[in-house]
Amino acid sequence: MKMPLFDPPRPGRNGLWLACCGFDKRWMFDGPRRTVKALFSVLDFAWAGELCYKHIDAQGDILHHPTALADAYQAGRALALAQPIGSTT
Repeated sequence: MKMPLFDPPRPGRNGLWLACCGFDKRWMFDGPRRTVKALFSVLDFAWAGELCYKHIDAQGDILHHPTALADAYQAGRALALAQPIGSTT
């Protein structure tokens, strides 16, 4: 098994994880983060960062978050330019 999924390996593939939840628990994103990191590993994506927001419970709530839109814009721009991405949790 131990064969690469892509031959030759694809360099420079970065993945950004976006998530939100309605809870306010510090550990809330731990399980999904591990799953996404495993998926990125299988797909040969480098972990570029994450944007995780708490207290987003209903459709449209993210629009009222003070920094979410700007964070997503900056992260997308950094991802496109292969620059480091800051993470939020």
